[in-house]
Amino acid sequence: MKIDSGLISSDAHLGINAPKKDQVQVRKTFTCAPIPVDGTYATQWTQESKTSREIYLPLSPPNDTFKYFYFGTSLLYANYGYGIPVSDYTYVTSNTSMSLVSQPYTFEYGLPCLP
Repeated sequence: MKIDSGLISSDAHLGINAPKKDQVQVRKTFTCAPIPVDGTYATQWTQESKTSREIYLPLSPPNDTFKYFYFGTSLLYANYGYGIPVSDYTYVTSNTSMSLVSQPYTFEYGLPCLP
């Protein structure tokens, strides 16, 4: 997927009134690609509570299941950019935390959009 802002004018788009010689235009583009995580970078759902899991999910109920994602070690950053390794996984989610997340909204043709 590629996202491109197009040219953004300091005068026309941002409302910064300046003489022509002082106006600027900027453009931001970036490209990203989905990573198929299942099987390669993620565990199956498990009840195993790995080291430091409570930092990410402190209020997990009994018998909750977790999925661990591995994209590098998680670091707890202290002063001056020094990192303290916290766990060997990057992120963890649980079935409970997934059920508490609000679902994205959708637009349906012909229906008015609510504020």
